[in-house]
Amino acid sequence: MNQVEIGKYISELRKAKNMTQEQLAEKMGVTNKSISRWENGNTLPDISLLVQLSDILNTTLPELINGRKMTKEELLAQKETINNLIQIETENKIGYNQKALGMLMIGLPLITLSIVDNNIHYLEYIFTQNANQFVNGLMIGLGITFNICGIYKLAKDNQKQKEKAKVLKKIK
Repeated sequence: MNQVEIGKYISELRKAKNMTQEQLAEKMGVTNKSISRWENGNTLPDISLLVQLSDILNTTLPELINGRKMTKEELLAQKETINNLIQIETENKIGYNQKALGMLMIGLPLITLSIVDNNIHYLEYIFTQNANQFVNGLMIGLGITFNICGIYKLAKDNQKQKEKAKVLKKIK
């Protein structure tokens, strides 16, 4: 990866779209100095900005990273590599999703037990009055926490999958 070549390519694409550095910076949510540093080859855009930058400049992610227009054959070869990387990452994410589902499986029963205790008061037979209220509150708090964490992890993974699909679609 050559920073100078990538910078020249960003500059060419920006100028082809008749955009100023300020206009591109505004669309990207960065400063015009950042755009200047990218185009001069002093720095590279943050990895989180690459997909957005390739969208704005109407180029593919591999072309942006390579700093040049690529042939259809080169793009197809890149697509295969990206597909393999996504497959590996997807397999790694299975464990991540299992953790998220595990959190949900812990959180839901805790909340359910708390709700049941509010109607049946079964904890009164196990704990004293103050301990009963403490345990009930603890179950609700932990249940909500586990559920929020589980839902967040699943949503975050879903968002990443959509971003990957967008990248692959752009390579076609």
